[in-house]
Amino acid sequence: MVASRPTPARGGGITTIHVWLIVFVALWLISTVLAVLLYTGREKLVLAAQDAKSEAEGLMKSNEASRFRVFKEQGGDRQSLARVLDNERVELAHLIGLDETTSAKAASDQVNKVIAALTEGAPKGAELPDLTGSDLLTVVKTLQAAWLAQTKAGADLNQRLAAAVLQMKGQTATQVQKAKGFEETLAQLDERLRKLEGDAEKTIDSKNKQVKDLEQKITKVQDAGDEKAVKLRRESRDKDKEISDLRAKWKDAQAQLTDFRTKVASLDLAKEADGKILRARSDEDMVYIDLGKADHLTLGLTFNVYSASTKPDDSGKGKATIEVVGIGDDISECRVINSNPADPIIAGDYIVNAIYSPDRKYRFAVEGQFDLDGDGRSDPQDVERIKAWIRAWGGEVVDLPKTPAPGADLGMETVDFLVLGASPPSPPPGQKGQLKPEERARRAELRRALDRFNAIKQEAKDLSIAVLTQSQFLHFIGQGGQQKSRSSAGGTGRTAMGQ
Repeated sequence: MVASRPTPARGGGITTIHVWLIVFVALWLISTVLAVLLYTGREKLVLAAQDAKSEAEGLMKSNEASRFRVFKEQGGDRQSLARVLDNERVELAHLIGLDETTSAKAASDQVNKVIAALTEGAPKGAELPDLTGSDLLTVVKTLQAAWLAQTKAGADLNQRLAAAVLQMKGQTATQVQKAKGFEETLAQLDERLRKLEGDAEKTIDSKNKQVKDLEQKITKVQDAGDEKAVKLRRESRDKDKEISDLRAKWKDAQAQLTDFRTKVASLDLAKEADGKILRARSDEDMVYIDLGKADHLTLGLTFNVYSASTKPDDSGKGKATIEVVGIGDDISECRVINSNPADPIIAGDYIVNAIYSPDRKYRFAVEGQFDLDGDGRSDPQDVERIKAWIRAWGGEVVDLPKTPAPGADLGMETVDFLVLGASPPSPPPGQKGQLKPEERARRAELRRALDRFNAIKQEAKDLSIAVLTQSQFLHFIGQGGQQKSRSSAGGTGRTAMGQ
């Protein structure tokens, strides 16, 4: 039997279904309102996010974020990126000595100005590169390298100065030692002089006594015969002559000693002025000097010309060279061989020739090998040419022994100048047992020539004789720079030598 369905009441009351429908509608309304509200808030958030992104893009591009990440991490959560970057700018401004309000651009410009000033104000020789626009680390390293280089150069200069001072002290000590030796030599000579004077006085007294004794004997034996008296008088005259000879020798020794003491053993003797220019014109090739016939001039004699305000140095180079072409009583005419237009010959300039002297005759020794024509090869005839110049221009040539005995005196005591050429060649090395007799003889001759040259050079040094090299000699006689042309073409050089 089917159960019957309940029949709803017909009175219109609210049932459970109605309640659920009401709740459903209410929930739908609420959800709709909430959806509308959420959508509206999301749009605002999206717009705000877009504005924030645009503002962030203006402050920092997305591809630049990695470059500033280290600054963001440095600030952490307590400081913003802007604060961190501003702190970095302030610290940089303090580092370079600027106010913290200075902008980065102004700071960069100031740094570039300082770098440019450093480059321009660098000392001469520092060789700093252009540092404009360089970073400070590069500038500091460059300046440090330059400073270290300057410090090293200063240390090198100090070392060189110390070496020079030490060398000067050594040279001073050597000169003092030489002066002491010279004083000792003078003392020995003085002692010898005093001894000679004492011996001479004793000899004179002895001879006088002998004469008196002879005269007494003559008186005593006059009665013995005139022949014996004449003989005794003759012996007395012989003794007087011997005494006179001893006195003459003593005077000669004293004169030599005096000459040795007063002799100036230096190149100053070659630099002494022989005369001066009386008249000269820059547009003429002739000048006039204050020497004449009484001064023993010769045609072809050459002089070096030096300014009156300066002295020649040891090289002997002068401002011009002149040659005597006409000799008068007191004035002579000279041809200008060469001169310097920038430093012309003027009145008052003095002239020098080491060979010529109007007052005395200088004595020269000529040794060594010479190359007067400048072809790089020595010529034995050049020695004779130099000797001919010396003889023609009033000097005297002292010929030294060709084969002096070992330790023998070379006879250079009276020499005023030694004209010294190049050293003879040394014997080539080789085994003596493997050489032929003629080769051994040739080498022995070379060795003797070299030993003689060195002995002459050493004795000149020991006697303090003025030594002139080929260049110095030619300059001091007015032949410097002309020997080539004269040797090849004859000219005035041969004329002077031939006279």
